Amino acid sequence: MNNAERAIEILRLTDDGDQLSPPQLYLVELAVNNMLSRAGQEEFNNLYQKVLHRNVES
Repeated sequence: MNNAERAIEILRLTDDGDQLSPPQLYLVELAVNNMLSRAGQEEFNNLYQKVLHRNVES
């Protein structure tokens, strides 16, 4: 699954991002636009796992 597909899943599982903080939404935006640094990619992967396990808080 690529970043865009993961971003779609994150948005779907968080009421179109309503449950995400502004920095988390920005991270999703960077992922979709393929602008993540190596550290950003790790953070995005962590966010994806948190959302899958319904543990979104920062």
